[in-house]
Amino acid sequence: MDELAKYLAEIEAFLVEHDMKHTVFARAATRDKSYVDRLRKGSGTNIKTMIEVRACMKAYKPPKNPKRAADRAAA
Repeated sequence: MDELAKYLAEIEAFLVEHDMKHTVFARAATRDKSYVDRLRKGSGTNIKTMIEVRACMKAYKPPKNPKRAADRAAA
C-alpha cells in the first residue's frame, strides 16, 4: 500500500469512527468539500495539506450531545 492509500485509509477510518460525512470533514479540514472525493478518485495531495488534515483529525473533539448537534445541523 502506498503512502496516499494509507492516508486515504486513515481518513476513511476517521469518517466511520465519527459517523461523519466526507464533505463535512473535508470542508472542516481543508475548506474544500471535494477534497475527499478527489482523493478517492486517485488525485494526489501535497505534504502540507496531509499534515493539516492529520492535525485536524487528531484535534477533533466529538460533540458532547450528538443528538443536539444533529438537530442543530438539520435546522
